[in-house]
Amino acid sequence: MKLQRLGSGGLMDTRVINGLPDAVALRCLAHVPFYLHPKLELVNHSWRAAVHSPELFKAREEVGSTEEFLCVCAFEPENLWQLYDPLNDIWMTIPVLPSKIRHLAHFGAVSTGGKLFVLGGGSEAVDPLTGDQDGSFATNEVWSYDPVMRKWSQCAPMLVPRAMFACCVLDGKIVVAGGFTSCRKSIAQAEIYDPENDTWVSIPDLKYNYNVACSGVVIGGKMHVVHNGLSMVQILEKPFEGWILEDYEWLQGPMAVVKDVLYVMTHSFIYKLETNRKEMVVSASEVRKRIGSAMIGLGGEIYVVGGVIDPEGFNQDIKPTSDVDVVTVRSERPVWRQRFGTLFEKTNAGAYFYSFSIKASATMQCSVSSSSAVVQLTRSKLILPELVQMQTNLSGGKQASDVNFTFSSTNAEAEIGSSALYSHRILPVFSSNE
Repeated sequence: MKLQRLGSGGLMDTRVINGLPDAVALRCLAHVPFYLHPKLELVNHSWRAAVHSPELFKAREEVGSTEEFLCVCAFEPENLWQLYDPLNDIWMTIPVLPSKIRHLAHFGAVSTGGKLFVLGGGSEAVDPLTGDQDGSFATNEVWSYDPVMRKWSQCAPMLVPRAMFACCVLDGKIVVAGGFTSCRKSIAQAEIYDPENDTWVSIPDLKYNYNVACSGVVIGGKMHVVHNGLSMVQILEKPFEGWILEDYEWLQGPMAVVKDVLYVMTHSFIYKLETNRKEMVVSASEVRKRIGSAMIGLGGEIYVVGGVIDPEGFNQDIKPTSDVDVVTVRSERPVWRQRFGTLFEKTNAGAYFYSFSIKASATMQCSVSSSSAVVQLTRSKLILPELVQMQTNLSGGKQASDVNFTFSSTNAEAEIGSSALYSHRILPVFSSNE
């Protein structure tokens, strides 16, 4: 059979669809939802090559068929990621992050240039016999995930190992600042990464080092570094011109950016924050009993993902939850609704979730909202959303080997033993073996 090369992808049959030019065929395939792509690959070699080709994603961009996803990183099974398709209410899995650091946590996550980037962080692994923590508190590792090729790649490391730091994208480049380095020492150093050249360069340090964890949000094209428990905000517009210090008196709590507006959840309410004023938007009583939830903006909505239920009275049991609650903050009467929860949930007592959020689409435009890990992925150019990192585990203390997945052509059910944990559809879109 005669083959031809499709761009930088693999070899294809002469026609993706018989009787149609490949350019037209790709535009037809561009309308197929991302979660069905594994089925397209089963048709023939030509379709498999097309699904993995950059040309298909360019076609998706041209026809406006981008999709947005939330991406969740589980603590147990360690370093496992899931994608949530809010349009079709489907969870999907992607390959396990191949880092040698167990239970990676306190990392930065952003998306740019059509890829997801996971930067730094440290290990939350604990020896079950001794209670000792893994010695890796901060790393300079950087990983990128290519949704077209469906694989992780290791990038040039950061100049300084760091965890609990601010991480944002400005003009397609990744800026990291502050946090803690090895030996739990707080730092003010900042640096910028060029994904095209895979290089890191130092930029001016933060003006002040407050010896606390920090996070970053992008508002109005400027990076804002927010320090836990402090009202001072350090702002960067042009990376090599240095930081500006402002006292915005922002409320403390999980943050999310929606349509370039900052929202924070605190004291059972969600507030809209501006330079020196705040406006209460909606009650957060629906999620007020949850501790350590991840919060992210997606479209005109805010998603609150996971966390643990705050124990009350004499009940000291900490109950994890995989719930996903959504509120439309830009409507006249915001109303909460619940979507199907994540596939895995943490049940270990004392577990908590980090609030670090990332936003992306298949074109990978990203904004970071606070310190949990939720990602938004748009799969035509691949726009990854807010990444929410959560500590999770399987219900009932079961181990990963105790979980059986049953898949059909239309839906899947996860079971432990004979009882179904969830009734929503779970699709193994990515295989960790690819």
